[in-house]
Amino acid sequence: MSDDYELKKEFLRKWLIVTSRSGKFSTVFNLIILSLALGTFITLFLGDTYNFLNQCLVTPCAWMAAARLFVFKLEFPNSRVIRWIFRLVLLMSVIHTILLVKYL
Repeated sequence: MSDDYELKKEFLRKWLIVTSRSGKFSTVFNLIILSLALGTFITLFLGDTYNFLNQCLVTPCAWMAAARLFVFKLEFPNSRVIRWIFRLVLLMSVIHTILLVKYL
C-alpha cells in the first residue's frame, strides 16, 4: 500500500515538473501573471476603486506565483532559498486572500 502511494506521488511530482517545463505552458502561465501584474499597476490610477480591483488582480497573481515556486521547490528540494521564497510568497498569497474576502 505504501509503495503504491509513493509511486503515485513520484509520478505526480515528475508530471508537474515536465508539464511546467513545456514551452506552451510556460508561455501561457507567464502571460497570465504579466497581464495580472499589468492590471494591478493600472489600478493604481483608478482612485476609489483601487482597493477592490487591486485585490481581485493581486490575489490570483500571488497564488500563481506560489504555484510556480512550488514546482521549483519540487524540482530543487534541497534549495533553502527556494523554500524560503516559497514560504514568503505563500504567506503573501494567504494575506491577499484574506484581504479580498474582507472586501467582499
